[in-house]
Amino acid sequence: MLLIDSGNSAIKCRVVEQGSTVDQYFPIYLNSELLEFKNYLQSISTDRIYLASVSSKQIKQQLSSLIRETGIPFHEVSPLAELDGLINGYENFEQLGVDRWLTLIAAYDLTRTDVIIIDAGTAIKIELLSRQKGFLGGAILPGFNTTPERFKALFSSIDFNHPDINNSTRPGLSTVACINNQFPVTIGSINKILLDWLNFLDKPVSVLLCGKDATLLEHKLTLQHKVVPDLVFKGMLKQIQLPGVCRAMNFN
Repeated sequence: MLLIDSGNSAIKCRVVEQGSTVDQYFPIYLNSELLEFKNYLQSISTDRIYLASVSSKQIKQQLSSLIRETGIPFHEVSPLAELDGLINGYENFEQLGVDRWLTLIAAYDLTRTDVIIIDAGTAIKIELLSRQKGFLGGAILPGFNTTPERFKALFSSIDFNHPDINNSTRPGLSTVACINNQFPVTIGSINKILLDWLNFLDKPVSVLLCGKDATLLEHKLTLQHKVVPDLVFKGMLKQIQLPGVCRAMNFN
């Protein structure tokens, strides 16, 4: 099977076959025609394709079109209200970014403690997960190399004048409540959020890092932590292995 994690700056692919995995990475550029990704799709042999995408509407449409051309059965992975004991605490569970949801699934599977997840990419996402209560909410901050204009463009449907934005005293349970639009984002400001938010969790607490900029945080966080680069893929594999949880895409 082929797993595709499509984000704001790259398309990550993982072929899973008989317990082994092979990964490929394709940058997304402005006005990208995704030619490298198209050639990749035409070169592989697989029986199923699963897509988890938080890319722009344009990129997602391009991806869907290219996948459709292969004729291979195609399913889109979406956030759920609950999965195998993990509770999605978002006010509207469908509005939680699927990448965030999949990191929660993976963390719930990998640990037996409460967890803080930091996904450091174009946007930096911090999630709090309680073993007893489920997802407690999180924060969405600009990435270290993301401009204010670029960050706002990632969330084009959000009103950045909303009073809930910039208030990170508590974990947010909606996208508006999660967004922290303060610049610049520093490792110090991230450490402060982590230490403040420890009070919402039961100790001991595990801290998991992923995302393209995880290495920038790896040796600079106050809390002990572990880098798990493929959290999204681990969560995706967990979800699709459970029957009836993937929404089939119909192209007829």
